[in-house]
Amino acid sequence: MAEKNIVIIGAGKVAFSLAAALSKTGLHPSLVISKDLGSAKRLALEGKVISKFSSNLNSILKKPSLILLTVPDSQIGKTARLLARQNLHHKNNTYVHFSGCLDLKPLSALLKKGGNTGSFHIMQTFPSKDIVKIEKAFVGLEYSNPTTKKLLLKLASDLKLRPLEIPAGGKVYYHIAGVFISNFLVSNFAMAEELFKYSGIKGAPAYKVFEPLLLTTVRNIKKYGVMNSFSGPMQRGDEDTLKLHLSALEKRIKDEKTAIKTLLNYLNQTMAIGEFIRMREGPNSDSKVRDLNLIKHLNPLTLFDYILKYP
Repeated sequence: MAEKNIVIIGAGKVAFSLAAALSKTGLHPSLVISKDLGSAKRLALEGKVISKFSSNLNSILKKPSLILLTVPDSQIGKTARLLARQNLHHKNNTYVHFSGCLDLKPLSALLKKGGNTGSFHIMQTFPSKDIVKIEKAFVGLEYSNPTTKKLLLKLASDLKLRPLEIPAGGKVYYHIAGVFISNFLVSNFAMAEELFKYSGIKGAPAYKVFEPLLLTTVRNIKKYGVMNSFSGPMQRGDEDTLKLHLSALEKRIKDEKTAIKTLLNYLNQTMAIGEFIRMREGPNSDSKVRDLNLIKHLNPLTLFDYILKYP
């Protein structure tokens, strides 16, 4: 790793945290390239960890390089094709993208040129260009050959990341799982904040009220496992409370455009909880959950009307 010239292409959210983490381990990138020269300059100067910035791929030196593509997924293939046309010693270079969903196919133009290719997806959330600490996060790895595997494992070790080798065809499910844990959690929190407003409570902001609940839920999952961490009305088969919830959400549909999405989300997740509980308890269980049918408590015309009105 030490002899490699490190180049970052793309100056987005991931790049800022990555550059900081590399610098902390003594791996200082020599160059950052971005179509937006201002973003490249900001990354180079703000962290004071990158010596040069550019908007041109011609800036890459003809020396053994580790070239990190932190561009959006839609730009990886295009960037790879542009790199393949550059007069570089491709056989001495390793090209790595950071997509959580795409495999190595977008880098095929570089592989054809003899380049080593890999992917290095850090399972972490990067909501802005503020530095996110990535130490102890897991990182999903793919590689075109043993040499690249060795380099990526060394990079993961240097950055104090925990590597996971992703089997062929498995990456999209790995990424969807991450979306459920992070992106959907934020969406659920946004819906919870909206619902909290309807309560009329003024004594504390929603995130403060829900923070202990959220942290305890995570601790329960770690301690007892997912299947033993369910609680609430569906878990105890409390049909009366579920009916009250559905009635309240259905009433909001007349006033709020987003209310139908909240109602459908509630239905989907509540029924999913019920299905997981039934799986846990087995086919011979006499649990009340087995007999619950939430749809029967809703007006079908209300659902279809508002689904069509607010797609």
